[in-house]
Amino acid sequence: MVKKNPIAISKLICVLIYICFILIYNFKKIKKAKRIFVNSWGFGHSITDTRAYLNHYRNEGRVILLGTSFGKITGTERNNFFNLLQRHELIISLNLPSAFVTKDNWSIVHPLSVVVLRIFSSFLGNRQLIIEGSNEHININILPKIISRKLGIDLVEGKKILTELLLKYKVAENHYQSPHTIQFFFKQPKLYIEILRPKLNFELADFYKKNLEN
Repeated sequence: MVKKNPIAISKLICVLIYICFILIYNFKKIKKAKRIFVNSWGFGHSITDTRAYLNHYRNEGRVILLGTSFGKITGTERNNFFNLLQRHELIISLNLPSAFVTKDNWSIVHPLSVVVLRIFSSFLGNRQLIIEGSNEHININILPKIISRKLGIDLVEGKKILTELLLKYKVAENHYQSPHTIQFFFKQPKLYIEILRPKLNFELADFYKKNLEN
C-alpha cells in the first residue's frame, strides 16, 4: 500500500509536484475557464468524452487530459496526437512521467489532481470554476443535450432516447462502450489532420498517404 511504502509515497509526491507545475504553466487557461473536466478514464474515453465535452460547452469548457504517454502503462495512456487536432487553448495535457505512476497510486492521482486544481483555481481568483471528474456523470448530463440539439427535440425526449440506448447496450453486455459512441451517431466537426503530417514517423507515412489524406 502507498501509505506503508516510502518509495510509493515519494513517487506520489513527485506526481503531486508535477501536477502543480503543469497547472502553473497553464494558469491562463485555468483562469479564463468556467468549467474544467479532468479526464483520466481509458485511452478511448480520453478522446470521445473530451470531444463530447468540448462540443457541448465550447469556449466555456477546458479539459485536462490526465495520464501517461501512449505505450507506457495500460489504463493510463493518453492520445497525444488527439491534442493537436483540438483547439489548444481548450486542452491541458497532463502527461505524468511513467516512472512515478504505478497501479497502486493511479487511483489516487485523479482525486488528488481535482483537489490541487480546486486550490489552484481559488488562488487565481476563479472560485466559481466548476470542476468535473466523473466520465459517467459527464455523459449522462451532456449526451441528452447533444441528442436534443442535433435532433431538434426537447430535453425530456433526449433523455428518453439516451436511456433506451443505454439499456440496449447493457442488454448486449457492452454498457461501458455506450456513452462514448452515441455522439458518433451525429456528424462530427471536421478535423484537419494535415497538422499530424510532421509528427508521423517513417513507418506511418505510407499509411497516412493511403488512408488518411482523403
